[in-house]
Amino acid sequence: QSQMKDSKDIENLILGQRNADWASKMPPIMKEQPTFFAVGFAHLAGNDSVLSLLKQQGYSVEAVK
Repeated sequence: QSQMKDSKDIENLILGQRNADWASKMPPIMKEQPTFFAVGFAHLAGNDSVLSLLKQQGYSVEAVK
């Protein structure tokens, strides 16, 4: 059980906090000029993903085709 908690803490540090950091840094960058951001797959899934955090801020997010 302790290892499970540790792995969740690590996941939050690696993904959750990084996603939150990027979701706050991206809007000012995007306001200056059209921008393409590439992120790894792990940053795209879940409620605390970069996509979800941007949607919560009112942005429309579309997949590149």
